[in-house]
Amino acid sequence: MSLAAGQLCQTFSINPDGWKCDPPGKTVEGGPIVFYTRVRSPRDAEVVHRWYYGNTLRQTVRLMIRTNVSEGYRTYSRHLVDRVGDWRVEATSDEGVVLHEQRFTVR
Repeated sequence: MSLAAGQLCQTFSINPDGWKCDPPGKTVEGGPIVFYTRVRSPRDAEVVHRWYYGNTLRQTVRLMIRTNVSEGYRTYSRHLVDRVGDWRVEATSDEGVVLHEQRFTVR
């Protein structure tokens, strides 16, 4: 399993033309935020998104993905970032291997 793409989205939508992710600027405003991932995997599996405020785990989201070794299987999770400070979100394989980590600051 490998990550083809991982991105924070301040606004996010799915429509007939595709998935649209508008990334935040240098800092993130409080409110809902989306972590979009595209995962390549030779088998059906699970990717896990873990949302942290500082070093405190705030949410774990387990997402089933389908086999897709070329472009990758798209999925996302949403979290309400409700505190000012440093945050991070991780995408891990079902075996616990960190595929991607994204850090951001809420002002």
